[in-house]
Amino acid sequence: MSTLELGKKVLELPREERKNLLNLLQESLEPNNEEPPEWHGDVLAERNKKIESGDAKFLSLEEFNEKLDQRIDEIKSGRRSS
Repeated sequence: MSTLELGKKVLELPREERKNLLNLLQESLEPNNEEPPEWHGDVLAERNKKIESGDAKFLSLEEFNEKLDQRIDEIKSGRRSS
């Protein structure tokens, strides 16, 4: 089964089961004691600049979950958003 096929199956699961699966995946990746890639520091520095300049946009957890649910629905229905 491809990653895309697996992802589509996961999106068919109820929200609570997807959360449990996410926790399992996160736990399977901790701790790995690997050094972060070189580009990671650049990304963090750029994000800090946006925060300091006031250009960063933050979402509440509720807003994030709404956007995530919308994106999941788009994927399920075959639509893509930009």
